Amino acid sequence: MVTQPTSFFGNTTSNIPSTLGLLLMDAALQSRDQAHWLPAGPSYPAAYVLANELHPAEVLPALAPGFRPRAGFYYTLEEFWRNQPSEPGTPDVETRPYLTTDWAGALEVKPYRRTVDGKRVLATNIWGFSDGKDFYLRLKQNFYKLERRGQGFIFYGRIGDDPAYRAAVAANGNSTNSGLFASAAAPSPERRARFSFSLLTGSTSLDQGAIAPPLATRPTHLFVYRPRNAKGPAVRIRLAPDQPARELSAGELLTFEPASDQPVHVYLLPEAGPEASLTITPTAELPTYLECRPATATPLRLVKDTEGAAAVTRLVK
Repeated sequence: MVTQPTSFFGNTTSNIPSTLGLLLMDAALQSRDQAHWLPAGPSYPAAYVLANELHPAEVLPALAPGFRPRAGFYYTLEEFWRNQPSEPGTPDVETRPYLTTDWAGALEVKPYRRTVDGKRVLATNIWGFSDGKDFYLRLKQNFYKLERRGQGFIFYGRIGDDPAYRAAVAANGNSTNSGLFASAAAPSPERRARFSFSLLTGSTSLDQGAIAPPLATRPTHLFVYRPRNAKGPAVRIRLAPDQPARELSAGELLTFEPASDQPVHVYLLPEAGPEASLTITPTAELPTYLECRPATATPLRLVKDTEGAAAVTRLVK
């Protein structure tokens, strides 16, 4: 009986074409940025892997201009790539305002579904969901709205949802006995922070990747609030002459996220009469609070952190 010669691959020569194909694919992967190719990550679309140049928007609908997610429950990253929820339809979403100043102006969202016996239960086994307008990513039991930034996405979430933060807590035995966790400045797991979202791997991380998670800075917050007893018609607030103005009535507040440590001109446009302005320099260390009383000699007033936090808390409750 004539036997086939054996190659150094451990296969017969009849398998050389398939083996060569695997080697070529491996060579193609080696030519890409290895940071994006995690062994435990998802498989990528063939069109993306084999493209001569990296143009994600051409092969991933989620990066196409004008992308708008379809309403429904998404169970995998691949469904988000292709904008094809495996469970389409408008979810039953419950919203409620956060009651802490760090999150003031933001809404907590919870998606629900109906069971076969008609019960309303929280959807906890999904990767994310869309209401047809925005997409919400699930981290643990929380859902956060994705926002487009260039060729990627960001979202604002709890610092305690960051894997590196949780790993650091676990390494320290969930105590504050040593290291960064011994500092009084170590943040609460509930603190709001900006995360980046990798569309290709589905991974999330704090933007300040080179900084230990406990020291990651929060977004720069500017609150402009109007007490309930500051009667009168609505006014409009804007941060620059070329920016759209936002309406502010008695008992309401506005939130802005300007650049940190840079002068900001806050303009108040009353229903009648000249506009007023105030120049401030917000920082990321603590929120900045402006009280708005249009009928007074000082329609915009910078207040102390404790005073502003208490006023905002009263408005959001």
